[in-house]
Amino acid sequence: MTAVAVDSDFVYRMKEDGSAKQRIVADPVIYLISSSPDRKWVVVWKATNDPINTQEVVAYPIAGGEPRLICKGCNATGPANLGAPTVSWSPDQKYFYLNSSISVMSGYKTYRIPLACGAAFPPLPSGGFQSERDLLSLPGASVAEYSGIFPGPDPAVNAFNRTTTHRNLYRIQLPR
Repeated sequence: MTAVAVDSDFVYRMKEDGSAKQRIVADPVIYLISSSPDRKWVVVWKATNDPINTQEVVAYPIAGGEPRLICKGCNATGPANLGAPTVSWSPDQKYFYLNSSISVMSGYKTYRIPLACGAAFPPLPSGGFQSERDLLSLPGASVAEYSGIFPGPDPAVNAFNRTTTHRNLYRIQLPR
């Protein structure tokens, strides 16, 4: 069995004892977002040289091959800021989840897309998802009821953060 680790801004694969270290993402990354349940892909958030879209979310095949652009300029979330990962899968890899603000107009949402049997990704546009319309045009795609979902064993079972604020509405005079 192998483990995946981020070291010095790169992603490596290694044996559990730390030996046989091999870089699997050639480009430096901001952080590792997730890995697919079948352990064939890692998804990273990385910087770009594009002055407009300075970041992108990219999937890299662990065994080598061409990376796949998921979205450019989308808001990435995950372990670094204790949010739900930008990209995740249901444990059985039947659903793909994208937790993001895909465009300024769409706001932060969770998109749920059913996957074909054995697929790790829905059909990805060559330039990655650029709008909510790109996502919702996929067969069976939907916006989840809550944003920031951590997928469970089926679409009806998942976890999410819900924040509420309760403030003291009374004015209390303090002694001078």
